Parts: sequence; structure tokens; C-alpha cells
Amino acid sequence: MLLTLMFIVAGGIRLYNIQKPFVGLLPVREFRSAMIARDIYYDLNSKIPAWQREVAHVSRQAEWSLEPPVLETLTAVTFYFVGSEQLWIPRFYATLFWLVSAFIFWKIARDLYGVGTAVVLTAYYLFVPMGIIASKSFQPDALMMMFYMACLWAILRYDLAPTRRHLVGVMLAAGLTLLVRPLCLFAIFGAFTGLYIYRYTQAEPRPKSHYVLFCASLLLGLAYYIYGLFVTDSLDGQAAITFQPHLLLLRAFWKEWLFGALGAVTLIAAAAAVLGLALVNSPRLQWFLLSLWGSYIAFGLFFDYHVMTHNYYHLQLVATVALSAGPFIAFLWAHIQRLDHPWWRMAWISGIVIFFVLLSVRQVVHRGRWAPYFESPELAAEIGEHVNHSTHLVYLSPFYGRPLEYFGLLSGYYWPRPDTQVLYMGPEEKWATVSERLAVIPFTPDYFIITDFREYTAHHQDLVDYLQTCPLVAQTEHYLIYAYCEADSGS
Repeated sequence: MLLTLMFIVAGGIRLYNIQKPFVGLLPVREFRSAMIARDIYYDLNSKIPAWQREVAHVSRQAEWSLEPPVLETLTAVTFYFVGSEQLWIPRFYATLFWLVSAFIFWKIARDLYGVGTAVVLTAYYLFVPMGIIASKSFQPDALMMMFYMACLWAILRYDLAPTRRHLVGVMLAAGLTLLVRPLCLFAIFGAFTGLYIYRYTQAEPRPKSHYVLFCASLLLGLAYYIYGLFVTDSLDGQAAITFQPHLLLLRAFWKEWLFGALGAVTLIAAAAAVLGLALVNSPRLQWFLLSLWGSYIAFGLFFDYHVMTHNYYHLQLVATVALSAGPFIAFLWAHIQRLDHPWWRMAWISGIVIFFVLLSVRQVVHRGRWAPYFESPELAAEIGEHVNHSTHLVYLSPFYGRPLEYFGLLSGYYWPRPDTQVLYMGPEEKWATVSERLAVIPFTPDYFIITDFREYTAHHQDLVDYLQTCPLVAQTEHYLIYAYCEADSGS
């Protein structure tokens, strides 16, 4: 009954205000997914005007290639059957995927630690603030976590009964996880390999052919990314920033990684995980948990730029921390069970669950009060009318102009700073002039649009000087629109 109530409350928290503007993990990624889904939906719907389909297609083509658009395609098909773009739909899917992943996590925790401990661990998994934010966001991370939990469950089942049927389950779950997003590659490989080696130490070796088939399934799951990296070069842009060796030499990198990880899992859970690792008394469980932790460290060293700058890259750590805290929670539960009356035992476990619920509600309410500082749909539509929904624009807008593009039905190029932020600057980078930045743009702009005045005045004095010589098309307290002109941009 308590577990059922937890899932109902967790679903309610996620569906609350589901139609509000995007305030999820990273609005840039959410609007990117929204534009991809729009392009697919417009292709399906012949009633959409041709010019809108063209703008949507140009916007999508301008985006870097990342993971295959699995969630975006599902969303677009749903848009088609609903008859319009409803941005609560992908959020609903994300919520559903996370709840399914939590149910699979419950089965893993129950098999490892028993019912009482599993309830507490599942409460953490359901109500950790990062998990709630991730599952209210139009991003593929919730879907990735669903397949990842299925993969860990399949690996543990295979370890106990190494049949071909269980191996196929591992291979299928691993391939689907990596297809959706490749971030769990290290964790999946580490978990399977760790238990595989453990069985050798116990004189219970698994067939070598099974390990070869497992590795083959990983390669199949990564086929899309391998093809994009080495055949079409479509993933070169993302790969170029994924691993930046110079960051490993910066103290700020290690600090940001630590704070990002602790912010994702909460300090209390991290402390419980450390105590849990110290209390592990099963060699099999020890190999499994240490393999997950070692895999996470390898993951962070490889995706060094992202673990420092993107908090949702630590999402897989939520499950690792929860499972690592299991021995500590089991230790407490063993003492709680000694209480005379069962109602006292229920009071203790309910108190822990209520604590996690209140913690998550506090974070969600706080997040809901945050007003995203990007253009409203009405303001973006007004700007779109001013520039005739052009696809040859340069803009300085919040979140790299993605909200402006989506709501304004326009497309263009985000205007960068003359210098990269020092923390992320590569050794070869230098300051760039206006003319050098203009030369990078693959088209001649029609207009310059300014809506992020804080960024404009703080970091773009060179652009301010340049635009003084260009015709001012429109000016309000919310935006500036200049017609493009070829002025002296060399300084």
C-alpha cells in the first residue's frame, strides 16, 4: 500500500503544472527536442503551410546531430493523432518512463535487500529532485533511465542464472539504452564485466561466447553513433567538446564535477552511500557496486566537459547511490524490526519516505517559482512578424535563441562572445573580432535581433559599436532589430 501511494504521489508531482513553460534541466535541449518533433510533425501533416514546414526544417538542419530522435518521433506521431502541438505530451511520456524505471529499480532493490529496504530506496529514486526535474523535461534521459534500469535488472538475473534467454534480455536492454543515449555505456559494461570477473574468482565462469555476444550488443547499440562519427562526420561537432583533456588539469573541473554530482544525488544520500559501501558483506554485491562506481569515474573522465557543465549528466549516479546506500538502510531496518509493535516499524519507514517527499516537493515548488528569462510565445511571434519569419538571422537571445526560434517560427545563428568563457577555453582559442565571427556564419544575415540585453551590454560592446551603423528596424523595451549592413567590423 505504501509503495502504491508513493507511485501515485510521484506521478502527481510530475504532472503538476505540466503545461507551464519549459523550466526543466536545460531549456536549450528541451527546445531542441521540440523543434525536431515539430519538423517531424509538420512532415506528417500536409495541412501545415509550406513556409512553416521550410522554417521548421531549416531549424532542425541547423542543430548538431546527437542521439537518434526516438522520443521526438514518438511525440510527433502523438501530435499528429492529437491534431496539434501540445508540449505537455512529451513531458507526460517522460513521467511515464521514469515511473516505469522506478518500478524496475524497486524489483532490483527488493531482490538485493528485501522489501523494507527496497521501499526506502525506491522512495529516494522516485523523489530525488533531479529525478523529478528530469522526468518533467522534454529530453530522452527518462527513457534512457528506463532502459538502463531494465539492463541492470537483466544483468543481475543473468548473473544468477546464465541462460541464453537471460543473456538476450541483457543484450536487448543494453542495445536500447545506448541507442536512446550512450551515456550509460560505461555503467552497463562495468556492471556486466564486474560480475563476469567475480564468477571467475568463484570458480563459476560464464561462457566466453556470452561475453562476446554482450560486447557485440554494445556495438550494435552504438552503431548510430559510430556511423555518425566515422562515416558521415555528423557527430564531429559534439565529439569535439565531449572530451577536453586540458580540463583535467584545472582545479575548477574537479570542483564543479563534485558539486554537480552532489547536487544531483543530494548530500544525505551520498553520505548514506558511503556508509553502505562500508557495510557490504556480500562479495557479489561488492563487485557489482564497485563496478558501477568505477564505471562512473571512467564516464566522468571521458565526458569531462559535460559532467562539469551539465547536471543531468549525473542522472545515472542516482541509481548507483541508491543501491550503494542499500546496506546502510538494511542495517537500520534490521534494528527497526526489533520494535515491539508493527505500527512503530511502519512509522519509521513512513517517516523516511515522507522526508524524501517533502524534500522533492520543496525543490519542485522552488523550481516552479523560477520565471524563465526567455521570450514569451507572443513576444517571439511579434519578432517573427517583424523579420518575415526569415531563416537568415543573427540573434543574441537567452538559451542560444532556441525559445525565440521555436515560438517565433524563424531560424538563424546565435551570436557568440568574442572570447570563450575562460573555464571552457581550449589552449588554441583566442579573441575573435566581429568580422571573424561574421565569417563563420554560413549565410548573409537579413537581420540582427537582440533580446538578451544583459548579455548584450556585459559582453558585446564590439557588436554595439558595429550595429550603430546599421538601420534600426524595430525597438521596444524587450528587443532590438537591426537590418544587416556591411560596416567596418574589423575591430
